[in-house]
Amino acid sequence: MEYNKAHNPGKYLRHILRPGSVRVFNVRKDGPREIFVRVSDQATWVDPSKYSTIIEQVFIDNESQREFFIGIPEVEDPEGKRIVTGPQVLFHVEHSATGTEDEPLNVWRIVHLDKDEDGKIKEVFAKMGASLYLREFNEVYIREDLGKKLNRV
Repeated sequence: MEYNKAHNPGKYLRHILRPGSVRVFNVRKDGPREIFVRVSDQATWVDPSKYSTIIEQVFIDNESQREFFIGIPEVEDPEGKRIVTGPQVLFHVEHSATGTEDEPLNVWRIVHLDKDEDGKIKEVFAKMGASLYLREFNEVYIREDLGKKLNRV
């Protein structure tokens, strides 16, 4: 799922992406590893009604089943246009799969490069962590890729 999400965020992250905003370039493959730049407009953590340009250097390690999304402040696209992150604060994310085939575990770690002085980002993640439901991208994978029915109770 994480590999698919890295390559096709429009499907798995459609609840946070501005439609049509995803651009991928500078793709390099080195055996089981892939590296590319991904730019998209994403709903901000604190106010999901507002979008921010997010630039990520994506590192995929297929052997260890880990993906890293390193937020970068700016990049030049293949046409030479300068793209700048903002207004959301830079962040880095690791997605990985651990566990066994019968008991898989989806790991998500995030680091925000911000002091969060007003505590709003911490509040958003506290609410997210308290949710009884899977993250939406997990549900998309289970429903659409695995063909399984999910019932929220």
